[in-house]
Order: sequence, then structure tokens, then C-alpha cells
Amino acid sequence: AEIAKKYPVDTVIDATVITNSNFGVFEKPKTKEVATLLRNLKAEKKPLLVLEEKNEGVIRASRNIANLLLRDYKALNAYEVLKQQKLVLTQKALAALTKMLVKQ
Repeated sequence: AEIAKKYPVDTVIDATVITNSNFGVFEKPKTKEVATLLRNLKAEKKPLLVLEEKNEGVIRASRNIANLLLRDYKALNAYEVLKQQKLVLTQKALAALTKMLVKQ
């Protein structure tokens, strides 16, 4: 039985960075706002949303979205990145993840 298929990384991971620094700042957490963001990013099927830190507003707003996996960058693991179909990171999460991995 085949255990794993070999794919170039760039064909497996479809990543997008959210450049809006106000992402996650909600007056009231609304699932519709997160769903609209994911739809606009074409990340509706099995997205992995990576934040720079735990955000209660985003957690509340995203908990009813099917197949959405929400993580802060410190809890990210390779299995989840490859399992989900779309990787969506905030700009701050990308910077923090890069710094952690490069260990500057």
C-alpha cells in the first residue's frame, strides 16, 4: 500500500497572507465576517487560519465554520498544514513564525 505521495511543496500548500492589520478586531464577533473573508480569499474548503496569538473574537466568530482549523503560530504543526487545503496567515503570524523558524 502507498503510504504517501510525493508532491512538490508548492503544489500541496496553497497559502495566503492577510495584510489587513485590523483582522480580528470585531465590535461583536460575527461568523459572517470570517466566512466572507474566507470566501474572498477562495479559502472556503478546509482552511487553516493561523494567528499571531489567541484571539477570543476570532475564535467565537469562526467556531461555526465547517472544516475551519484555527491555530496560533506556536501551535502549528506540519500535519495540520498538509491536511488542510488552504493556509491563511495574518501578516503578524507570518513574521512571528518566520522569526521562530529562522531563530534570529
